[in-house]
Amino acid sequence: MQKQHLVPVSLFILVLLLGAGSFFLPKNVTTPTPEPTRPTTPIPQATTTDIYTMEAIVPEAKVSTEGWKTCRNEEYGWDLQYPEGWYVYGEGSHGDGIYTEYTHETPCVGDNMVIAEWEPGTDRFTTSGRKSIRINANQESFGTHYSEYTNVRDLAQSFTSTKLVPKRFYIVNGDEVMWAETGSGVTLNVYHDSKRFEVTGDSKWRELLETILSTFRFLDTATSSPK
Repeated sequence: MQKQHLVPVSLFILVLLLGAGSFFLPKNVTTPTPEPTRPTTPIPQATTTDIYTMEAIVPEAKVSTEGWKTCRNEEYGWDLQYPEGWYVYGEGSHGDGIYTEYTHETPCVGDNMVIAEWEPGTDRFTTSGRKSIRINANQESFGTHYSEYTNVRDLAQSFTSTKLVPKRFYIVNGDEVMWAETGSGVTLNVYHDSKRFEVTGDSKWRELLETILSTFRFLDTATSSPK
């Protein structure tokens, strides 16, 4: 009689476990190759150490200005272009005087103007996040603290101790313009004929603001003396 070769039970169980383990192992797992990081061009920004040496640049149009209109303020001696479909809110259009409502569109008049995409009858509490610019030439509104300054470099130096942070300087019609930011807001200041002009907007629309700035110019028609 031939002898039967019996496989030990423990060996049989080990073979089963090895086979089951290989079934659950991941098959051909490959690690994805990360996409290369695209280099970005840093935007020059002023600091407390280089405000007086930082080179001013000429603003460029970053968006199309086709179909834009012109707001020409003869009294305060400036004009600029703004997008078609926006509205001009000048003197007498700000409701009770504290800008609670933009009651009606006006000609390009006044020392504190708003040009915006919202329609007449809009109150200021529903304008958040919507595109607009404000052009302020009212000298009294800047306060006595800033009356000692006559150029944007000195003004920028004083801003370094406030929430307004000077970022860069532009040249508009031969005058230097300071671009400063705070939170989501942008403030542009320029001195012309002993008067200070301030243009404010939202940094979310940075390219639009720079394009509007590229159209800004001073006229020879100003009749108002600094207040």
